Amino acid sequence: MDVGQSTAIKVSMNGDELLRGTDPTDLFVALELLAAEVRAGDMAGIDAGHQALERACDRATEIQSALRDSLRLIGELRLDLSARRVDSIERLARHEDADLAQSMTALPPFPAGLPRSVARRANSDGRTTR
Repeated sequence: MDVGQSTAIKVSMNGDELLRGTDPTDLFVALELLAAEVRAGDMAGIDAGHQALERACDRATEIQSALRDSLRLIGELRLDLSARRVDSIERLARHEDADLAQSMTALPPFPAGLPRSVARRANSDGRTTR
């Protein structure tokens, strides 16, 4: 998922990445094989099963690290976006305040009889003013 102009993070993973990775069998098959090797007392098979478990743990650690880094980055980006939002609101408010002040100073003097004449015109159109 793109979270910035030049930043992307991984937001999903395939379960096969964790359970199998590049191994020929998945973690569950490796566990079953390891249990069979332990029952048979085959040290070479036990060593192979142990290595398969270590690779699975390494994959889990890598995935966990990647997710932790993604969450950290999202938190940093959230803070950055919040700060940018506040800055934008402040800039907009300054411009609106400046425009309002400039508009008010550029107005011609207010004629004293204008509200009554506007009200009379509105009444002549059939609308009621109060």
